[in-house]
Amino acid sequence: MNFHRLSRHGFVAGLVTVTIGLSSLVPLQAQSPDTLKTFYQQTIDTFDKNLTAARQSKQRWQEVDVLNGAGIAYRYFGNYQKSVEVLQQGLTIAREIKDAGREDLILRELAATYSKLGDYLGIKFYEQQLQSLKSSGNSASRGAILRNLGLAYLQSGNFLKVIEVYEQYVPIVRQGQNPLEEEIALSILGAAYRTLGEKGKAAAILEQRLALARQTKNSQTEFQILSELAVIYQYSNQSQKALALYQQMLQTARQSGNRTQESNILYQLALLYTSLNNLPQAQTALEQELAIVRQGNDLFTQGLVLEGLSQVRALGGNLEAAIDLQQQAIAAYRSFKQDSKETNPSAATALGRLGLLQFRARQFPEAETTLQASLREYQAFLAQVLGNANLFAISRDDLNLSLREQLSDIYRTLQQIYLAQNRSDTALEAAEEGRARAFIELLAGGKSSPEAIKLATIQQVAKAQQATLVEYTVLYDSSPFAQFRSGNQQPQETGLLIWVVRPDGTVTFRQVNLKRGAKVPTLADQIISTRGSIGAGNRGFSFNEDPNLVRDAIASTGNTTPNAGLRQLYELLIQPVADQLPQDPKARVIFIPQDSLFLVPFPALQDASGRYLIEKHTILTAPAIQVLQATRKPSSSGNVLVVGNPTMPTVRFQIGTPPQQLASLPGAEREAQAIGALFNTQPLLGKQATETTVTTRMPQARIIHLATHGLLDRFIGFQSALAFAPSGQEDGLLTARELLNLKLTADLVVLSACDTGRGRISGDGVVGLSRSLLSAGAATVIVSLWKVPDTPTAFLMTEFYRNLNQGSDKAQSLRQAMLATLKQYPSPQDWAAFTLIGQAE
Repeated sequence: MNFHRLSRHGFVAGLVTVTIGLSSLVPLQAQSPDTLKTFYQQTIDTFDKNLTAARQSKQRWQEVDVLNGAGIAYRYFGNYQKSVEVLQQGLTIAREIKDAGREDLILRELAATYSKLGDYLGIKFYEQQLQSLKSSGNSASRGAILRNLGLAYLQSGNFLKVIEVYEQYVPIVRQGQNPLEEEIALSILGAAYRTLGEKGKAAAILEQRLALARQTKNSQTEFQILSELAVIYQYSNQSQKALALYQQMLQTARQSGNRTQESNILYQLALLYTSLNNLPQAQTALEQELAIVRQGNDLFTQGLVLEGLSQVRALGGNLEAAIDLQQQAIAAYRSFKQDSKETNPSAATALGRLGLLQFRARQFPEAETTLQASLREYQAFLAQVLGNANLFAISRDDLNLSLREQLSDIYRTLQQIYLAQNRSDTALEAAEEGRARAFIELLAGGKSSPEAIKLATIQQVAKAQQATLVEYTVLYDSSPFAQFRSGNQQPQETGLLIWVVRPDGTVTFRQVNLKRGAKVPTLADQIISTRGSIGAGNRGFSFNEDPNLVRDAIASTGNTTPNAGLRQLYELLIQPVADQLPQDPKARVIFIPQDSLFLVPFPALQDASGRYLIEKHTILTAPAIQVLQATRKPSSSGNVLVVGNPTMPTVRFQIGTPPQQLASLPGAEREAQAIGALFNTQPLLGKQATETTVTTRMPQARIIHLATHGLLDRFIGFQSALAFAPSGQEDGLLTARELLNLKLTADLVVLSACDTGRGRISGDGVVGLSRSLLSAGAATVIVSLWKVPDTPTAFLMTEFYRNLNQGSDKAQSLRQAMLATLKQYPSPQDWAAFTLIGQAE
């Protein structure tokens, strides 16, 4: 990887790309699975002989190396217990001989193995190691554990924990007088502060780093830090400050003759000029950089710069020149890889951008051919990387999720190409191919599914579900070069594509134009402001939640009353296809949302006469039509597990504040008692409802009802959690990550808590609690889309189970419970939060 390029997208983005953006964790020189298999099999075959030789040599560091290599090999073949066994031997020896480097290496490999056993990134392993060293005073070992623990938290997106750990780690590094390690630690700490919006603390750390770089006379690091500062200005709408700093750095780089630095700054200047719509200056900067990189024969960077020039020409309206430059960029990437057996993700990405440019030039056949070629290259890359998934501490699902994220725009463009050629059925197939692929593979036990989705399959699903399927695609007027957007500028929605597939196989397509002037609020803002006008109850807490989202959205839309927003969303989302929906209120309608549409409260949408959608239809949701086919069918075996109002854990939500115990939920306790009585089962309440007890009982349960606090993680998704009583090693927070490791046979899981249907919205759907539960084996989950109020929720849930016990299916039971709650508590916030995902029966 050409790591100096990270500065071109800003250090925060670069750091996240390296440590969280899992695609960048894939080594560019990765060997083929067959080569690796042979190598690791030889390692295991010669293990005993090599270990005996190392012991006879009396060089104990050789023992550590042999044990480490064997541990990696055993992990590759899935023998995780043996891997732990030999790596633990290596760790003991490394500590005995006080070899800090090898101890650090063994710690990382052990963490990687424990992650395969369900301890994501080995976080619990590191925490246990840290606890065991508290009284030993071994500063070097403690430092190694803190460093790796902080990196694991960084990769998981838990930035509060990163700060907590690295605030302990930095002083240890300083004691060891290791300036390079201190610089790395400070950069990670600063990035965590910036991500959480702590600009003052981030700036203070930047000053520490700058002083350290000048003290050690590290001009390269000083340049990098100044670049980060300029990027902060650039993406904080302080363009003139950024411009002045870039110009100063450019002058310094030219005076020193550092062509690499000059190249970097010219690229950043081009990004800045483009965001300011100063296309001539952007073009000049890129042309100057192109001359530099051609002198150095840097083919990869040539590709980047040519793509930049292509974007500038496209923004200027010269699509012909843009296409030509994009083709040159692809040629450069291919030349860069011509002697390698690796797949070529850079060329795949560039092909996708070329296809978009060809589409805009109305070169539809060429665009289709180009985008299909892009998909083939991506699929080859995916096969190579996922074939080596055991090399990574992260799971195959994490890799799959991250790598597929880049395919959404390709499938979205393909849909528009097909529609331009009056091929709406083919466009629907492309819409399905482009969503929830990683989720579907997870449901299939990690097995890759065929990419081609045919209309006949979609029609079969509608018939099998006895439901009308409504699938949405959101279109954007977005640049194919995301790095050229201005600051935090987001792509603007331009339209909706809507397909309706009825149980008899009839398919209807409708299109909605959303591009209605610069001052018209975005669809996302309309959704957020409508949710804000509905209000929220008192069961919710959020990690990484932006408190200004609702305020800003309401300001942009002017929607201060629920009815106005609910009717506007009905007009956009339902009215265009209302004539295709069933007349029978008991007939099922399954909505397949995308992007911000996952936050829409479909049951509460109101038509012009004031009727709510739930009054007219039985409503379900799903991230993809294929997910309906892949979820487990209902079963009738098992008991009923009901949990209500556990003794709450303590949680830290903000930097510099002490952890707080979550508030008690007396309504949730009454809810659990009422539901327990319906099923003649004793609910787990208070101190009984420990995380350990709940997770032990969940795999045997047919119905699982959890009435507690929900915690939302919008950033990564896998930190979304349910609150239970802490005990032993468990902190009381059952995260989406931990739920993935359960083996459930539940017919139904109900999360009677706040925001349990939310998480990180991705091209794969919502990454959060619902995805984890379905992947763990639940046939159906019922989750919430906002902070549900205590008393109305208890009423709704009791009604739901009363209906279920009287013989109604799950979807009808939820509808009837909503209608009953609507009569008792008319505000949509009290009855419309819950959605059913999975099997309706």
